[in-house]
Amino acid sequence: MVLLKSFQKLGYFPDLAEVPQPVVEHVRGLPGLEESVEPRHDSVRTAARKRDFIRERLGVVCDKERAREIASKAIYEAVQTKDNPADLINVALEKLVKARLELPGYTTAGPDRGYPRPLPGPGLRLRRVRPARYPFDR
Repeated sequence: MVLLKSFQKLGYFPDLAEVPQPVVEHVRGLPGLEESVEPRHDSVRTAARKRDFIRERLGVVCDKERAREIASKAIYEAVQTKDNPADLINVALEKLVKARLELPGYTTAGPDRGYPRPLPGPGLRLRRVRPARYPFDR
């Protein structure tokens, strides 16, 4: 249940150890489980089956190649008018949510990736960057 609620809010599956304790306690309290019940997976296969079930139930697809394509296109279009990396990532994430795709992890789209940015100076002058510079490309 922690995976389901986390995925509904985040759009991706966090590691169970990364889920904050107050969230775990809240989700544990919904069905009235005891405090001794901890979120865990019995095996890797069980975790994979749970993720597949949650994706199916929510109508979300895990297609990394398609997600990269959609995000790269969205960022390329957005960079024509936006210059803040956070804005560019938000545009890409919005497109991925609308396409019902699982969101990439933070390391895929984090701030340490290269972003197309406007050149400094008067007016909006954009520099061209190769597609490999977009955060969702390999």
